[in-house]
Amino acid sequence: MVPLLLLLTAFGVVLLTCIIVGICLSGKKGNEDDAPLLPKKSDARHLSVEKRVCVLYGTQTGTAEMFAKTLTREGLRLGFPLKLIAVENYRPSDIRREKRVIIVCATYGDGEPTDNMLAFHEWLMDGSRVAGEELKQLKYAVFGLGDRQYLNFCREGVTVDRRLSELGARRIYPLGRGDSSGNIEEEFDRWRRGLWPVLSDELAVDLKSVADEPVVPECLLKMWDASEEAPLPFPKLASMLEPTQRLPSWVPVKANEELLRVTDGRSTRLVELDISDTVISYQAGDHLGVLPSNTDEVVDAYLRALSVSEEDSRQVISLQNKATGKNVFPCRVSVRTA
Repeated sequence: MVPLLLLLTAFGVVLLTCIIVGICLSGKKGNEDDAPLLPKKSDARHLSVEKRVCVLYGTQTGTAEMFAKTLTREGLRLGFPLKLIAVENYRPSDIRREKRVIIVCATYGDGEPTDNMLAFHEWLMDGSRVAGEELKQLKYAVFGLGDRQYLNFCREGVTVDRRLSELGARRIYPLGRGDSSGNIEEEFDRWRRGLWPVLSDELAVDLKSVADEPVVPECLLKMWDASEEAPLPFPKLASMLEPTQRLPSWVPVKANEELLRVTDGRSTRLVELDISDTVISYQAGDHLGVLPSNTDEVVDAYLRALSVSEEDSRQVISLQNKATGKNVFPCRVSVRTA
C-alpha cells in the first residue's frame, strides 16, 4: 500500500467512504475554450496584424486561465483586438513576429514555471537569444500569480517580465502581481483597469463604455427530465469508474483522524488515502481535488428549505459556463447529488 497523507483544515466537512481524486498531470487546462473568445472574422479591426494583441496564459490550477479569459472578454467589449491563446498551444519562436503581447502566468511550487509554461519559459531563457535585439519589435505587459507565503513570490512572472526586457522588448505597463493568499481578484482588477487606458493610447482605440467583466464567469443552469429517452450530454456515473486523465481513479480513505480538541473551535484532520494499484503519482506541490459528500439528512434539509420537491430533486442538471458552454460538473448529476 502506498499511503498518501494529507492535512485538511475545514469547518465540519465530513468525508465519507471514498472521494474522487483528480490530479492535473499535464497542466493543460481548457484549451478547447479559447475559441469563443477569439474575434469574429467579420470584424476587420481584429484582423490587423499591426494592432493585434496576443494574450498568453500559463496556468496550473486554472486561476491564470480564468484571469486571461476575463481580460480578453472585457478587452473585446472595449474594442481592443485581443487574441487569447493557451501558452502550450503557442510556438515560442512566434513571439518574434508579435507586435504586442499580454502574458498572465502563475508560479508553480517554489518558483517554477507551470507545466504548460515550461517550453515557452525555456525558449525565453535560452542563452543563444540575442540580448537587446531578439524581441526589439515587441511591446508587452505581464501579470504574475503567486503566493506570498512562498519565498519566491511570483517568480515566474518576474522572470518573464525581466527576460522580455533583456531581449529588447519594451514594457508598456508595470508588472502586476497577484497573491493567492490575499485578495488576488482585487489585485488583478486594479491591474487590468489601469491597463486599458495605456492600451488605448498605444493602439489609438477609443474606449467603449462597458460594465466591468466579472472575474468569476457567469453560469447557466439547465435541467433535463431523467425519464427522457434521448441520451444526455454527460457520461453516466458508471463511466467515472474508468480511469481518465482528469479523474484517474477512485481511492478509498484509509484513515480520517481529528488532530484538534473539539474545544478548539475548529477542525484539522489527518486523512490517509490509498493510491496503490492506481495510475496516480504524487509529488510535493501537486494539487489534490477533494469532493466530499453531504449526509442525506443535510441534503433533505436544504431541499425543504428551498421548497424543492422529491420529484424535482431527481432532475438531471448541468451548470454551464455561459462564455464557453462547458459543463462544470465532471459527470451527470441530479439536483440532489449536486
